[in-house]
Amino acid sequence: DNGVGMGRAVARDITRSLQAERERHAKARTEAAEIIAACERKTHPYLVAKGFPDTVGLVHSNGDLIIPMRDVHDYGVVNTAQRIAPDGDKLFLTGGKAKGSIFILGKGARRERWLVEGYATGLSVQAALIDMRTPAEVWVCFSAGNMVYVSEFVQGKARVFADNDESGAGKNAAEKTMRPWTMT
Repeated sequence: DNGVGMGRAVARDITRSLQAERERHAKARTEAAEIIAACERKTHPYLVAKGFPDTVGLVHSNGDLIIPMRDVHDYGVVNTAQRIAPDGDKLFLTGGKAKGSIFILGKGARRERWLVEGYATGLSVQAALIDMRTPAEVWVCFSAGNMVYVSEFVQGKARVFADNDESGAGKNAAEKTMRPWTMT
């Protein structure tokens, strides 16, 4: 039957596609680990420009600030990395697994969690929480869509700080999380 043959061909194509994706993700994990290992902890022009002149981050020899993107299910696993150039341009490693990747600021402050899109937003939220003497973890999700995805796996009290972008993507994502949210 031709339908059975077509079904097998589609199944083979899906299997090949999934295998290729796993290989791309593995390559990006290796590349991220190598980049992170080559970094120094120091200040960065992007952090200075965002109002965090004393914040120390992972800085690569090429001048990029490196943010490890860790697996939401196993924080010990680095899926990929975000590179932030001194001028603020942001890039993700080619082939990296961004979906389900986070970076936690204030790790271990278990009272509550705040989900944010970007690293600089996370630093701002963390600074405000510290000023208010509110121990909390800030989960950097790297995008509005990923923030929605990650919110499904957060246990306990969690809130969202949405980006106030012209497109409304931050607000829409915050609403989709079904968590209490705010934005400026």
